[in-house]
Amino acid sequence: MNYDYALFCRGFVFSDKEITSPKNDWKRFMLKYNNNNYYLWYDLKNEFSFKSNRDKFCLILGYAMDTIDWHMKINIICENLLSNLCKSLNSFYDYLDILNGRFVVIFGYENNVIALNDATAMRSVYYHDKKCIIASHYEIIANLTNEEHHPFFEIYNKIQKNRPWTLPGDLSPYSNIKILLANHEIDLKSLKIRRFFPRGNHKEMSLDEALLILPANLKNQMETLVKYATPLISMTSGRDSKLTLSTTRDIKDKCVYFTFVNDNPNLSDYNQKNRLNDFNYSKRISKVYNLNFKELILKNQNVKNEELFKILKINHYHQHIPSAILEYIDKLPNGIHVQSNLVEIIRDLTYVYPKPPKNNSPQEIMAGWMMYWSIRHEIKDIINDFWERNQWDAIFDYERVRLFYWEHRMSSWNNAATLLENDWAFNTYMLLNCRKLLNIGFCISKYDRDKDLLVKYSTEKLWPELLYYIENTNKTLFDYYEYNTNAQKLEIKDNLRYNTNLENKILKIEKNYQVIFGFDKCNLKSNDFCEIKLNKTLLIKKYVQISLTNDSNSLLTENNAFYYIKTNSNLIYEQDLSTLINKSNIINIELDLDNFEELSIGIFCLKPINLNDYGIYLNLNLEYIKTSDKPFQSIINLIAK
Repeated sequence: MNYDYALFCRGFVFSDKEITSPKNDWKRFMLKYNNNNYYLWYDLKNEFSFKSNRDKFCLILGYAMDTIDWHMKINIICENLLSNLCKSLNSFYDYLDILNGRFVVIFGYENNVIALNDATAMRSVYYHDKKCIIASHYEIIANLTNEEHHPFFEIYNKIQKNRPWTLPGDLSPYSNIKILLANHEIDLKSLKIRRFFPRGNHKEMSLDEALLILPANLKNQMETLVKYATPLISMTSGRDSKLTLSTTRDIKDKCVYFTFVNDNPNLSDYNQKNRLNDFNYSKRISKVYNLNFKELILKNQNVKNEELFKILKINHYHQHIPSAILEYIDKLPNGIHVQSNLVEIIRDLTYVYPKPPKNNSPQEIMAGWMMYWSIRHEIKDIINDFWERNQWDAIFDYERVRLFYWEHRMSSWNNAATLLENDWAFNTYMLLNCRKLLNIGFCISKYDRDKDLLVKYSTEKLWPELLYYIENTNKTLFDYYEYNTNAQKLEIKDNLRYNTNLENKILKIEKNYQVIFGFDKCNLKSNDFCEIKLNKTLLIKKYVQISLTNDSNSLLTENNAFYYIKTNSNLIYEQDLSTLINKSNIINIELDLDNFEELSIGIFCLKPINLNDYGIYLNLNLEYIKTSDKPFQSIINLIAK
């Protein structure tokens, strides 16, 4: 097999000097602008379009989708870019915001030549900070400029345990070569980096407003994509993958679905165990809905194809799952890989980064987000330089950790490393790679994000039957079905009362059989509490079952608050609230109906809590409450007094 085909696959290089093509089969394009010549070499697997109008030009390389007119015609998109550029820079950027795809745009405006890439830098762009040259791979620039390795690259290679996924900031392995992060552009004359997004404060948006936009947009994207290529849908057991899967409901016969698992997996290994779970979950759904599913089996992970791995290491220093590439080529048809990454930008992020210690500078905290907390002082100069160059003080009111996740983790790790590794097998598409959609993650409330409500309800709108299958397990909703036919689920809405010492600070979300209550966005003191009360007219049967959860991924720690159950004001159950995070607690109660008057469920503060701290909510989710004439079976059984 010709592994040289994998070298710099789908790549390009652009410079103001005549340069040698990195590959023999690449195509050359020369541009003359403002009395200067510019030279482009690119792999023919990229689509290409160039348009000019007097003192302006626009060049686009890669693929793109217009999510307003719903097409992927690169020449029309390039014409629209130029047309908007002739109106104003703001019009140009506004049009960019509605584009999805994987591309680099180079445009001439007021005698400047500027380069930028797609919403999350899926088309990686590296640049030399002292010479006018950009390329898809840092090694291309290093070969043309004889650049030496950056001193920190040697330190990075010596990190054996918990090595970060990427170099800190926007470094590459070479001095003077850096990666262009999402939402930034480079002026190829001055070699200055400029942030062009965000361009103002974010607007608030309700969940209902977001749900009018996102599901329909994702569905239209998938239905447009299938007109141009066969979608290859990678499946896992997670909710992000489920959202992507839900967009294919009406075109599933035109898609190919796949996942992979290790041959004879070591189930003591966390990653291999997860892969097996993903594999079984995907097979099950594919069988039920008759999907064209491909099983990709990764052979012995210790056996490496040295010739292939050598080329992949030239493409990028971080290896993802290189052993999967030959399986991709062998088992999958020609098509475009649809990944589910980026969904986390519009949902909860608290599982990604630990809560940073207080009294640290923003730069130190950012070093921690880069996974360099233990050596944050050693890389102080690198981080400060990165901070200033990427204008982290110019992000208006956008939440810094979420924007960092978008621009750094996605640009430098997922898109630069993973996609450059997989380019040999297929090109990649991501449904959320569109600023208009990613921006929704900043516009909806933090509560909606932390509860993943936008993702859950979008899936429900697109393919509600998929909700039957529980994420990251082999269980279904049927496994949670109550077999006691005498049990009655109580309709809670409009049948309960609230009691609290902070009436104007409480959070209340009521559904027919569920209620979420507590405190949101305020400072709490010791002894602050919130509770709901159900009276005797509703609970007329002897046995009661209560299901309580808190799935917000809150960072609340022990001994800050507890939740409790009371009957007739007598405490019968209490538990630290932190133990309920991401868990469900089912509690059975036996009532003395002759003396019973009222049942209370509540939360109580033990210490002052600042709910403005990132990732903390103080709330309780009453999933349901049931009554029955017969006892329930449960681990916890309480007798009310």
